[in-house]
Amino acid sequence: MASVEEDRTTYKDLLLPDLVKPHVESFNFFADHGIEQCVAALQTYSIPENAEIGTPRVRYWFENVRITKPFKTDSSKDHRLFPAECREGGGTYSGELLATIAFQVGSEPEVLIERKMGLIPVMVQSRLCHLEHLSPSELVARKEEATEIGGYFILNGNERIIRMLLVPRRNVVTAIIRPSLANRGPDFTKYGVYLRSVRRDQSSLTVTLHYLATGACMFRFTMSKQEFFVPAVVLLKAFMETTDRNIFLQITQGDFDNNFVTDRTELMIRQTQSLGLKNRKQVLAYLGRHFRIMLQAGEGDMMNDVDCGRQLCRFLFGHCEVMESEEEINRAKFDILVHMTQKLYALVQGRIKPDNPDALAFQEFLLPGHLYTMIFKEKLDDFLLGVRAQIQRDMKKNPEKVLFWEGPAYFKSAMDKQVDIGMRMRHFLVTGNFDQ
Repeated sequence: MASVEEDRTTYKDLLLPDLVKPHVESFNFFADHGIEQCVAALQTYSIPENAEIGTPRVRYWFENVRITKPFKTDSSKDHRLFPAECREGGGTYSGELLATIAFQVGSEPEVLIERKMGLIPVMVQSRLCHLEHLSPSELVARKEEATEIGGYFILNGNERIIRMLLVPRRNVVTAIIRPSLANRGPDFTKYGVYLRSVRRDQSSLTVTLHYLATGACMFRFTMSKQEFFVPAVVLLKAFMETTDRNIFLQITQGDFDNNFVTDRTELMIRQTQSLGLKNRKQVLAYLGRHFRIMLQAGEGDMMNDVDCGRQLCRFLFGHCEVMESEEEINRAKFDILVHMTQKLYALVQGRIKPDNPDALAFQEFLLPGHLYTMIFKEKLDDFLLGVRAQIQRDMKKNPEKVLFWEGPAYFKSAMDKQVDIGMRMRHFLVTGNFDQ
């Protein structure tokens, strides 16, 4: 039988590291894969050609982003920066954020610009930390406890941790009855179903399907912090080439005796027909015209209405983007929206009871590294948007300063006026506030 001391050693050596394992491994995801996936998911931004002031079309995007391990800038022989030194000196344990930004003027070859974008906090004992893989004796030599497990950040000498958050379970359709849903507008009722769609880079978009008093279903989503509503059948026709008959059969599943569902499905299809949308190309063009302004942030100025509609479809149900072919992705999105419609009608008809969002089956933990990845991606996108806004201001007020043909000097000056991303990430960890 093991002694009490042996039991304590087992608890200390095995269970304590397991306590922070989700923290460290989720941050390792950010370091190993999250940064790369964030960069891949970001748009290419553009400045349209302006004939009045003689500026060409300009495109720019993040080509590569990486983070170094923490280091010293003094004359020390060992340039590695360790957590204990930050605690003692009131410093922040952070690595340097380096980015390669591609810049293209007109049809000229792209120019790669290497840029430092601030110091970004690094989690202790993560892949970017110098303490990783050190033995107990080596940890003690670095002024750490022999059982140091990490999982936290050091900012201004203080240790800070991102706690795990309870969020709706990813990619699961949840039926709810809430009086607040009826406040969305005329004909909206208390019935709805929602789904939190999570992309590969852990960013998420929660979409809701509302039941209207007319019997139709209205799809709600958020883009650029604004809410939009689209009829469900319009989106079904946008995801794939299909017929009204097929949509009717998919939603009703051949149960023609259920007049509640058949009548409402037929109503939705007739409403879409009244818009004159007969095929997928017409639907995509219809959506593209209405959402072109929202898509202008990227390369919407060079896309026709159909391409804008396709980009909107790619924005929705992002968790389906892991499939290989575009046909499979669109089919999966079509099936999900059909399933949401079926579940919503079943809820309204009373064939199913509303789900309990507070039950563990409908919840999951948002891990610290995943939240860090989401905020990091948002700040990268804000940086690109800020550069675009600065250039547009200069084109309006001081067009003589906008000299794209003379090299990347002006473009660099526009980037210099942006708040560095490292400072924004430090602000989040110090204050807990996402917005800045």
